[in-house]
Amino acid sequence: HPATEYTGPEWKKRLENIYLVMCFDKKDESFENLRLPNMIEHVVWARRSARIPKAPSRVIFSRSMLSEDLSYTIGNLMGIAAESLEECKFLLKSEPYSRAGLFES
Repeated sequence: HPATEYTGPEWKKRLENIYLVMCFDKKDESFENLRLPNMIEHVVWARRSARIPKAPSRVIFSRSMLSEDLSYTIGNLMGIAAESLEECKFLLKSEPYSRAGLFES
């Protein structure tokens, strides 16, 4: 049997641009006030973005960034695959932590 060439998922062919996004939590906001109440919504947002066929952008990964002593969360690092920078920014406008006002940048 001849080997079948694996070309990867369809979205990789369309979404060639990968953007790394670092979002830092506001210094005056506590974990309990904004991050914790929106955590599940953030995970759902990221996973849903990867399940919409032919979407112009999708979350590849989203991870919490920790303080130097690893004792608390200071923000998020996200990988976004998108057709353009504008599509990446558009997707990020719907991000739950951002909408809640958690991020400073």
